[in-house]
Amino acid sequence: MRRAWDARAWADGRPDKVTPRPGEDLTARWLAELGRLGYRHRVAAVDLTPSPVGRLDREQAVDVVLFRLAAARSGWNPADIRGEVEQLLAAEDIVADPGVRIELAEDLTARALQRCVPLLDGDGVPEHIRTWTSQSVLDAEADLTDRLAARAVPTEVGVGDADLTPPRQLTDGLGRLDAGQAAVVAVLAGDRQLIVVEGAAGAGKTTTLFAARELLAGEGRRLVVVNAHAEGRPRRRRRDRPATGSAAWLVFQHGWRWTEDGTWTRLTAGQADPVTGGVYAGPGESAPLRRGDLLVVDEAGMLDQDTARALLTVADECQVPVALIGDRHQLAAVGRGGVLDLAARAADPAAHLTLETVHRFTRTDRAGVTVPDSEYADLTLAMRTGEDPGAVFDALVARGQVRLHSDPGALTEALAGTAAASYAEGVRVAVVVDTREQAAELNAAVRERLVAVGRVDDAAVVTTRAGQRIGGGSPPAATTAS
Repeated sequence: MRRAWDARAWADGRPDKVTPRPGEDLTARWLAELGRLGYRHRVAAVDLTPSPVGRLDREQAVDVVLFRLAAARSGWNPADIRGEVEQLLAAEDIVADPGVRIELAEDLTARALQRCVPLLDGDGVPEHIRTWTSQSVLDAEADLTDRLAARAVPTEVGVGDADLTPPRQLTDGLGRLDAGQAAVVAVLAGDRQLIVVEGAAGAGKTTTLFAARELLAGEGRRLVVVNAHAEGRPRRRRRDRPATGSAAWLVFQHGWRWTEDGTWTRLTAGQADPVTGGVYAGPGESAPLRRGDLLVVDEAGMLDQDTARALLTVADECQVPVALIGDRHQLAAVGRGGVLDLAARAADPAAHLTLETVHRFTRTDRAGVTVPDSEYADLTLAMRTGEDPGAVFDALVARGQVRLHSDPGALTEALAGTAAASYAEGVRVAVVVDTREQAAELNAAVRERLVAVGRVDDAAVVTTRAGQRIGGGSPPAATTAS
């Protein structure tokens, strides 16, 4: 009866759980899936049909090599070129005598290097320094810079001296904004064609966007937010921020297509779409931009140059202003980045604002009231800029947020004591370690303390393959950070 109850409880609590199947069936299914993905077991012979060396179009191969290099970075060295050449030859199934194979790789590398442009003049530059680029990279950055500069030109004489005092409706109806946020909203609701807003995490950028959306909606305008993630589809909408799609998704809707090699093309209405296989009919109903809209790029520091160039082209065609919001101290773009730096240099000073007040952190005062933790907020800003790291470290130690231990054993004892006490009090706590060995050692130490105070049953236990004992009341185990 107990087994029956257990089975019923498992079925009710985990209705989507896969029904257990024999291990042989699972192994056969996994092997079949791997086979469909192209995997071949190393003991199984497969037919190899190598491509003749003479069939390779060397100039076209060099084009692919340069496109791949440019998709990943703006500068490279001869070793980077040779690496891409070797990957291309392997992908093309080129099999030849060693001498012929080496000559082909060296020839393609030399051809590619001849078509590169040096970033530094003069002799004596070490070969490992990435001092080479391509003309297409320079042209793309020049076009991007020109588009940003054109948007930075004031639309009216004297607009650069515009008053950034927040509109009265902001201070009356949106009292949650601080002065910096309200100033940003005033600029976003203005007529500038290029706006750059920077700020640390927790500075209230999302709150600022909500306020700007409300103000623009009152004027019959829309706030269209896209993020810089390199996804070709819209992200799932979240209730706590404006509806957001990716920048890649928006330019895809407007006809831009790109390949894994880094080549970008654009479709016109009526052309065959190589991605969907259908006929491209233009932007979908969910992706139109109307004149008067404000296009906001969130997390703009992660925007790569190719996507930014396409996005600005679409914005120019639709005649909409663009606002880039991000933080140059955070994670940079994958590939050729620097878009936020280019925009910050091009933007009019009055349209380049920084949110300097962090609102995210709170603390409980002596009266038990939750209040803003401005001290820690200031410390996070100092950590962000790298200002006086010694003083920041001392302040964190004084606040008890960094604790030093004499040796690994003392660290384990302290962590185990904290984790066991928190679990006994019903308080959730997360402990992260570096290795599996540390996790096993810490779990055992926590368990020992809980057994000693009677919180965990050490009589009726189950022993895992790793030798860990699990009894009634055992807490979730610590794990490694991967």
